[in-house]
Amino acid sequence: MATTLPDLDIVSRRLPAGYRARAFREEDREPLTKARNAELPEPERGTAAEWREWERTMPDPTLVRFVVETEDGEIAGFANVSNGGPFRAPDGSARGGINVARAYRRKGIGGSLVPVLEAEARRLGAPKLYSSVSARDPEALPWAEARGFKEVGRRIQAAIDLTGFDPAKWKDGLARPREQGIRFVTLEEVQRAMDAERVERFLHEVYDVEGEAWEDVPIATPMPHWPYDVFRKLMLESPGRALDLDLFAMDGDKVVGLTSSYRNEGGKKGGTGFTGALRSHRGRGIAFALKVDVLTRAKASGIRWMLTTNDEPNKAMRGINYTLGYVPLPANIQLEKALS
Repeated sequence: MATTLPDLDIVSRRLPAGYRARAFREEDREPLTKARNAELPEPERGTAAEWREWERTMPDPTLVRFVVETEDGEIAGFANVSNGGPFRAPDGSARGGINVARAYRRKGIGGSLVPVLEAEARRLGAPKLYSSVSARDPEALPWAEARGFKEVGRRIQAAIDLTGFDPAKWKDGLARPREQGIRFVTLEEVQRAMDAERVERFLHEVYDVEGEAWEDVPIATPMPHWPYDVFRKLMLESPGRALDLDLFAMDGDKVVGLTSSYRNEGGKKGGTGFTGALRSHRGRGIAFALKVDVLTRAKASGIRWMLTTNDEPNKAMRGINYTLGYVPLPANIQLEKALS
């Protein structure tokens, strides 16, 4: 389904006096990113270029978005909704959000846009609308609940400053799986050692391992394991790909675990995409050793900050992260609203 904007004249009439809605423009990314970064600590900040490149790599033809501006052309708010594109929910539910600049909050802008997002979600055929608010804003959750959303879980991002990470402290944890015959190999090393056809077969095996592990990860909102073509793009074509930090655990010639990574623009920040192991190989310290190995490699490559994200019920992986020195950031509160 191709993108179709709502009637922005009608949206403008819903807004408080002095504000109007207009289509999102490519050049809006810079001021929107600047405003977002102003409210975030260094590890969570991003760039407009990263945003632009991500959407080029993972296009979403259902994405609807528009800007709210003042009569002087100052951006006061931003709204978006889609069915998830490459990351579509199994039941076709939509995901959307409303961001109002701090200087323009409590003026009725956000509340006037909620029905617009709901109407767009219904147009996409969505039975539910998912969204989120940050726990760093104590007023956000009550505001959303007053408009019919309910909390369904919390997604917790954590960051580690690698300037204080000492790999030697974890040498025993790193050695444990290796003493059992497990070896680690990066995607960069795989590409050097194999021809294109063998790399493709290898990636399919990694994808299957990720899929088995994915099934056991507790998450708040529906997030099925992505199709292979999306997985392949994330590994090989995304702007943040980090082939030297995509690490696989091998038992002989068999892939039994993985941790995928990304590196942000400038190379000073990175993060974990997914970490997991086959059920047959859990409890052997593989996930812990993968994490230690990647953090060691990341620090050596010049990265300062590494990020990771887990839903609140995933206590096992969060425990590993906190043991290694990750510090939790304010939770991203997952919300849903049923659409009649």
